Amino acid sequence: MGDAKEMVKSSGVGIEGRTSPYYLAPSDNPGTAISPVVLSGDNYAEWSSELENALCAKRKLGFVNGNLVMPNEKENPVEAEMWRTANSMIVGWIRASISPVIRSTIPFTPDACKMWTELKKRFSVGSAVRVHQLKAELASCKQNGSSVLDYFGRLSQKWEELLNCKPIPTCTCAASGVYAKEYEEEKVHQFLLGLDEARFSNVCTNIIGMEPLPDLNSVYQRVVREEKRIGGARVEAKEAPVGFAATAKEAHDSALAMAAVTRSRSAVVCGNCGRNGHEKKDCWQLIGFPEWWTERNQSSGRGGRGRGRGRTNSSRANAVQGSGASSSNTKGEASQGLSAEQWACLTSLLEQQKPASVPDRLNGPFYEDSDWSR
Repeated sequence: MGDAKEMVKSSGVGIEGRTSPYYLAPSDNPGTAISPVVLSGDNYAEWSSELENALCAKRKLGFVNGNLVMPNEKENPVEAEMWRTANSMIVGWIRASISPVIRSTIPFTPDACKMWTELKKRFSVGSAVRVHQLKAELASCKQNGSSVLDYFGRLSQKWEELLNCKPIPTCTCAASGVYAKEYEEEKVHQFLLGLDEARFSNVCTNIIGMEPLPDLNSVYQRVVREEKRIGGARVEAKEAPVGFAATAKEAHDSALAMAAVTRSRSAVVCGNCGRNGHEKKDCWQLIGFPEWWTERNQSSGRGGRGRGRGRTNSSRANAVQGSGASSSNTKGEASQGLSAEQWACLTSLLEQQKPASVPDRLNGPFYEDSDWSR
């Protein structure tokens, strides 16, 4: 207690100053958890480290380690009262950082130092036993399909607890650097051994082959870059079939639409000649034959119209036969990648390429004394 008084006096502020271990900020509340870690039973090492750091930041660590005891109330009643106030606040902070299940099994103790000691006796595991447990957990810690960040976080938590149970030997000679480097390399190997081999075997092989071995942060960055590269490749692979499917669907819908148009045209019947495929207003018998038909017959001459007609019919037959052959070849080639419905649509499109039907006078034999020969 005398040391605490001398420290406060030498600082140039009174016992109520901000540097005093008895100082409490207006925002301090006994029900507030000052540590992000909650004691759940098997995480005592992590919990105690976090809470000790928080108490040290508030200049209250002396209340739990026994360095700051209650002053004599008869000699200094004001300071004793301030000690009790700060001690009660610390008791509330400790209880607020314990899970409700564990807190219900702990009897209430008004002394923060006594409560801290009882918690240590109950939940602290012997260093040798805990070190063995941590090393076993590190050996079995694997990524197992999780993200690199999640896997690295689990390892870091165990490394930190292991360092608390078995700290690196401290010395001022050159051996301290050797110990630190060996500990760093051990963590690098543990990190690489737990990665998914199917995804990171190449990057692990490249890192292990480097001399000297990179530090843990550099290795982590390399693995994360590889993870992002693999993720980008998977996204591209998923998007490609989707785009192809959309293109195929558009082509299929277009073919169906064209086939519907063809069917609707074939259902039209001419009121003059009775043929399908055109209306009465478009009938050649009424509006006259197209120029290409007149020019072709004029160039063949009157005496050779029969032969020209024969050649025309033969050419038409060859064209129809060629279209049929092309249709068969197309069906043989395309049937490997098209469904039956898609093939039917394409067949309808090929049928449109055949010569349109013509009046009966043009389909029958050609006679010299016919009306068209004059």
